[in-house]
Amino acid sequence: STGMFVDGVVYASIARNMAEGYGSFWRPYYTATTYPAFYGHPPFGLWLQSWALRLCGDAPVVETVWGCVLGLVIALGLANIWRCLTPATVPLVGAWWPVGLWVLLPMTSWAVGNNMLETTLTVFVVLAVWLCLRGLQHPRLLGACVYEIGAALCLVAGGLTKGPVAFFPLVVPGC
Repeated sequence: STGMFVDGVVYASIARNMAEGYGSFWRPYYTATTYPAFYGHPPFGLWLQSWALRLCGDAPVVETVWGCVLGLVIALGLANIWRCLTPATVPLVGAWWPVGLWVLLPMTSWAVGNNMLETTLTVFVVLAVWLCLRGLQHPRLLGACVYEIGAALCLVAGGLTKGPVAFFPLVVPGC
């Protein structure tokens, strides 16, 4: 569809403002009258998108490409999680199965196409789960620690993107 959901427009505007030097990481700026200091969400996802705008310029296509890149990273992460959870002795159905199910969800295309922060959060959550699984399967302690530190950093990045909702992958080792 043409256009974006209002939240996505707000996030894109704040990211654009960051790219142009208005506001800062800890004090994002929307407009002089509405949210001169935007504290509605943690700033990391907005800050990341501001770098896409700095690198690619200020054009509506940047938000579209940003969403597509995040969607591809999520799809690759889901495929890697599937490969980690499927034993080598079982013939693989293929990583297309979980990725296909994810793509079929109407909320997926809506969130990716409307510049929602949940898309950036999902990147960090999926990467955290994959890194955690890799760490749990790694035969050497040092290698496992490296993966687990990477998973922890992804959880911190997710928390700085959307808040405490990012921490649910902490249950992965128990599962």
